[in-house]
Amino acid sequence: MQLPEILVDLKQNLSIQQPLYLVGGAVRDYLLGKPCVDYDIVCTQEARKTARKFADQTGGAFFALDEVRKTYRVLINQGTSRQIIIDFASVQGDSIEEDLAKRDFTINAMAVDLNAPQKIIDPHKGGRDLQKKNLRPVSAETFTADPLRVIRAVRYAVNLGLKIDSESSKSIRDTAHLLDQVSKERKRDELFKIFDGVNVHTSLLMLHHFQIFPHFPLRVADDFSRVLGITREMEELLGWLTGINK
Repeated sequence: MQLPEILVDLKQNLSIQQPLYLVGGAVRDYLLGKPCVDYDIVCTQEARKTARKFADQTGGAFFALDEVRKTYRVLINQGTSRQIIIDFASVQGDSIEEDLAKRDFTINAMAVDLNAPQKIIDPHKGGRDLQKKNLRPVSAETFTADPLRVIRAVRYAVNLGLKIDSESSKSIRDTAHLLDQVSKERKRDELFKIFDGVNVHTSLLMLHHFQIFPHFPLRVADDFSRVLGITREMEELLGWLTGINK
């Protein structure tokens, strides 16, 4: 993987012996050929110290996102309205492989060691799923571990044109009720991300299809599908996205 300049600077300037891993969406977007200004770095030790040092050396702004989970953010301005976001987190488990096993979908469970960027660490075949346009959970516990992932599944499927297989679709339906345990702020933020994406109309239909709306603090009309003006073509697309149509 060709590291972006900001990550080359991170590796060279910090002079830290610990392994640092680029994970998640940035690796996925690289394989898709999409630009990225939002990076997630997993540290095997001292995530706070690493983030603070990098912020000091680059003139970036440092924020503690979650001291309990040991996640930190550095914002770097590029002289325009463009801003680079780099989040630093401590590894979950004893290795990067254990960390990746706790993530949501295989397409987000890939990593690159900044000291050996020529190889993508992909134990769950996320690269293959991207090629085949499949959205697949990392494990059977993906949605119960964090019910908010049922909403993210819709967002990734629509924004990236990925198919959710019938088994995963059933899991989404079966666990949607667990959204009642999720704070309304987290659900709101995820919904705003959908509104900020592409094909919002299709996303709303999928949320309705998976019976997710009843678990928002919203009132949704009983004839929601008719209000959206669903067509046969849209039904076919929805069937493909949710594994109904093989």
